[in-house]
Amino acid sequence: MRKTLLILFSIVFGFNYGQTASRTLISTGGGTYSQGGMQIDCSIGETITQTYSDGTYVLNQGFQQGNLTVSGIEDFDESISINVFPNPTQKTIKINWASFDNTIDTDYQVIITDVSGKILQDNPLDSEDQEIDVSAFKSGVYLLVIRHNNKTLKSFKIIKTN
Repeated sequence: MRKTLLILFSIVFGFNYGQTASRTLISTGGGTYSQGGMQIDCSIGETITQTYSDGTYVLNQGFQQGNLTVSGIEDFDESISINVFPNPTQKTIKINWASFDNTIDTDYQVIITDVSGKILQDNPLDSEDQEIDVSAFKSGVYLLVIRHNNKTLKSFKIIKTN
């Protein structure tokens, strides 16, 4: 009987005082707003999972990720050797692709996006040495993606400085 009570007490105590995990968020902006018995929490830079609209207002619903870590950018085709330099840069990015051959197919693109995925430039890649002007961009981190026939071949993290 004592053993049963001890086990029962341990189970109840364990459920009531067990370890709990709470989500944390480190964000550049956002907050909590409440009015009329309703509350909304928002943050900048979180993944959007659904969008709702009534014609006048748009609500993007997402989730807060406390442990999101970007560990690198994947090279999709390791047989292709492309150099992007200088990085960091102030004015221009140079792309050098020694094995580039557009005589058969010319559908190569260089796309530059900000970290939220917004496309800032979409240029054709039409030579083995190409220069792209980024002087109008604000200081920050950008992604440069080289695509062929809507397939990503390579991606690079670009740092723009003043």
